[in-house]
Amino acid sequence: MLQSVEVMIGFNLMFVGMIALGMPGNKVSPKRLIFGMLFLTASFSIYHSIVIGASTLAIIILHLHELNKPFATFSVYFRHLVRYIALILSSLLTYVALDQIIKYFAHAPKNSYIQTAWGHMDTSLLMQIALAKFKQFFIFPNQPFELSVVTYLAVVTFALVLIMGLIRKQIRWTILLDIIAEYILVLSLLILLGNMIGPIRSLTPTVPLVMIVYSLTVMTMMPNKRLLLVVGMSFSIFALMLSKTTSDLEQSFIISYENEVKFSDKIVTSVQELGINNFDQYRLVIVGEKRFNSPLTEMGEMIGNTHYNWDLDSPTGSNRRVTNFLSSQGYKFATVSPTDYRKAQRISLKMKTFPAKGGIKILGKMIVVNLKNTDIVN
Repeated sequence: MLQSVEVMIGFNLMFVGMIALGMPGNKVSPKRLIFGMLFLTASFSIYHSIVIGASTLAIIILHLHELNKPFATFSVYFRHLVRYIALILSSLLTYVALDQIIKYFAHAPKNSYIQTAWGHMDTSLLMQIALAKFKQFFIFPNQPFELSVVTYLAVVTFALVLIMGLIRKQIRWTILLDIIAEYILVLSLLILLGNMIGPIRSLTPTVPLVMIVYSLTVMTMMPNKRLLLVVGMSFSIFALMLSKTTSDLEQSFIISYENEVKFSDKIVTSVQELGINNFDQYRLVIVGEKRFNSPLTEMGEMIGNTHYNWDLDSPTGSNRRVTNFLSSQGYKFATVSPTDYRKAQRISLKMKTFPAKGGIKILGKMIVVNLKNTDIVN
């Protein structure tokens, strides 16, 4: 579900880095701090949203420490918090500096994969969009990821800690602050971007970790052992449901991938039948989209989608992804430019829909494959 081995490696580097930074109250040598910061820097370079994951883990470490052994004073709590913030921020600045240096010498183009909408749209309209997204994903029940459960857990956990604090006449203010901070970090991508929650992998490991710490807090605060058993069983059932969802999404991905490979082989075979075998001399331009849904298909962000229907709004449509996918299958075509794509779109208007005869057209060194339903009914 993480969609790439690199992202999973980034998560592991982040966990190792945070472990190296040490637990609250434990002395850590300068070498170990540097070691931890280097691992964090490496993890940030793989996937930027891991910064949010590291920040969340820092709050969770303090949260769990407080459940076991409350801090003596607010100042002690904030001293540990500031220490984690400083170390994570230093790692982030190190990454940014190294990234800019490498881009400068490598003459790398600017990456606009994900950009904030703040400053690019009307503020009042954007706030309405952000509120609608918040309700869609974090208030109302949603399939398949059930992100709204985080909100319900946050409310229950906050209320329980506050009520138990009033009953015991000792309110755990720092834990209440942790609960609020953790929930804000869950929403941080939506807050930063304004118009989207980001790719679903951007919410990991933040959302799973926050759900776990909320659950542990509720179970710790439960005054009745029988009630604790009921709550524990409820969390276990929910965890099994999420495991089933994960399995279904994985099966969807496998089915889609197999069908995508077969479809790609069909395109390549059709190109070869036209007498073209030196693929690297030609630009294969896909116009339109192709889905491979089945009764077993589960849709979840990228899961259920394919290389042939993703990034359709980009200047080259889905062609960058399709070209890379075909390359991974051993068919190395030349890169498609925005000009190629615009030209292919015009040509496709007079073409049949692949795999029908007339669904592929050769124009110089460009191969146009039309997947749009433009067939003319006589």
